[in-house]
Amino acid sequence: MLIVVLITTVFSFTLVYSEAQCAFVGPVTVPPGQTQSFSLEVVGAINNDLSNPDQGICGVFLEFSHNLIGELEINLISPSGTVVNMVGSVVPTNPTNLTRWNVSFVPCGDIASPDNGFSPIWSNNQPWGILGNFVGSYYPNNGCLEDFNIGPVNGFWQIEIVNSSLFNVATLRSFAILFCDPDGLDCSICLAKGGEMTLADSTYCLNDADLVLDIDLNYVGFTPDPNDYGYLYLVSQNGIIEDTLSVPDLRNYVAGQYEICGISYLLAEETVIVDQIIGETIDFLEDTLTSLSPPFCAALSSNCIPVTIFPANDTTRIVQHICAGDSVLINGVSFLETGIYSVDVLDGNGCDSVITLDLLKYELEGIPASVSDLSCFNSTVQLGLLQLVTNFLPGEISYSWLDESSAQLSQSEILLVDSAGIYHLIIQGESTLIICADTFSFQVNDTRILHTPQIAVSGSLCIGNIFEASITNPVTGGNYVWTLQNGVGNITLKNGAIAADYIIQNGSNVEVCVVLDDPCYITEKVCLPVQLLPAPLIELPSDTTVCGTQVLFELPGLPGSGAFTFIDGPNSTYIIDEISPTQFELLVLLPDSINLSSNLSAIHVLSNIP
Repeated sequence: MLIVVLITTVFSFTLVYSEAQCAFVGPVTVPPGQTQSFSLEVVGAINNDLSNPDQGICGVFLEFSHNLIGELEINLISPSGTVVNMVGSVVPTNPTNLTRWNVSFVPCGDIASPDNGFSPIWSNNQPWGILGNFVGSYYPNNGCLEDFNIGPVNGFWQIEIVNSSLFNVATLRSFAILFCDPDGLDCSICLAKGGEMTLADSTYCLNDADLVLDIDLNYVGFTPDPNDYGYLYLVSQNGIIEDTLSVPDLRNYVAGQYEICGISYLLAEETVIVDQIIGETIDFLEDTLTSLSPPFCAALSSNCIPVTIFPANDTTRIVQHICAGDSVLINGVSFLETGIYSVDVLDGNGCDSVITLDLLKYELEGIPASVSDLSCFNSTVQLGLLQLVTNFLPGEISYSWLDESSAQLSQSEILLVDSAGIYHLIIQGESTLIICADTFSFQVNDTRILHTPQIAVSGSLCIGNIFEASITNPVTGGNYVWTLQNGVGNITLKNGAIAADYIIQNGSNVEVCVVLDDPCYITEKVCLPVQLLPAPLIELPSDTTVCGTQVLFELPGLPGSGAFTFIDGPNSTYIIDEISPTQFELLVLLPDSINLSSNLSAIHVLSNIP
């Protein structure tokens, strides 16, 4: 009879070989909600056919614990994929705290010796209870050991622990497999475990010191013994494994997108593993390692990490043109003057880069000429620049003068003004590369006195009469110029030109105008409309008595006394003698002795009485 000896140690696995049988002890733990498999690699079996009547599984030994047995399943899986459920199934049960099972499973054709009071067929749904210690032999919960009757002996035999609990840990303390024909058989356990990788950052610049990746490995349950198991980082592009690294150092890698996966492996098989996986795809390797007959003992990490290495940037040359007063801002630094600058910057990926700035500043800086005030001696002022500093060509510069309302006054370099105010000069330089402009403002003050003459009119406002126009607010010694607008008449200056007598013969919309002609004053021509009243036109009656060439007549119907103006008719002259205010003697001299009365009837009288 073959004997399997189980040697129990703490926190590590010890391979046990007794008469070429396979066993290992732990403990190993499976966290809540996790499923983990532990493999025994069998090699060298001479009788390598499970269908051979002399070969098969004659026994399985399990030592385990769980605080709620109803949430635990344990399966044995052959290299060909046959599965026999040893412990199960998942059912509600009472707690089994501090209970340990150190039991064996026998073929259904053998006699089982269960613990007292328990069914020979394993079932989780039995009163296992707490503080128990069970050592009986049982038939599997589902199936028989005789089901392992197909496929090879050599290969990986897996113990699969399915922990359905949300809170309780499953502990596998040891297990062993007893083969019916162990001749030549040897085995080793595969406890490779890739773990889960975490990395704080996944993007880097070429040759970045941080490309020595600081990857954290986290294991659920047990951690492979570093004395027996190594760890490599697989570097792949487009899913194809290109390199294996013991330290994830990518500083010498070219720019690109990579994927880093971890692989835990049996140290004794390192050379074989590396030789076989370079050039293969990650998916193929994963399928191989999770197959029923993996070629070596290894396990991939539960995740892979994408890593992007951004390329180094060539120096970027920027040609920039600016106007004086403007600047180019690069990496927080302002550049204002003509020159060539080299600036270290970070590109859009956060990697070091260099920018060469070729900067040309266009000058358009002027020095305004001083501004004189308008005065008695300066009736006009010239505005412009004393100096203009520019690197624009002469034909590229234009000028524009504006007043306070932005109305354009001139496009010349200088401007002559005769009134106070603020004037703006806009100078613009325009080349094929840039347009620059600058604005200068000039304040023109007027020291002259503002004077607006006030006109008053007195006297008769009848046509032909004399009336007086005078300045009510005269400037002492001022030289006033009087004019008549829209009328015909005579003007006589009075009182040093402060007043004037007007005699207007005719006109409509007549205005009396005056202006102060004095360079020390600011003034404008002021006009006053005058409404003239026409004199009544009186014709001599047709029955005028003629005594020789002398006529005596009386003007009828005129009130009071007054003066009269006589206007002779054609081909006649006359002499007037006033007899009384309303009686006149008219002496008419004719060139011939034609009918006098017909000529007299053509003589008109204008009354000066309004």
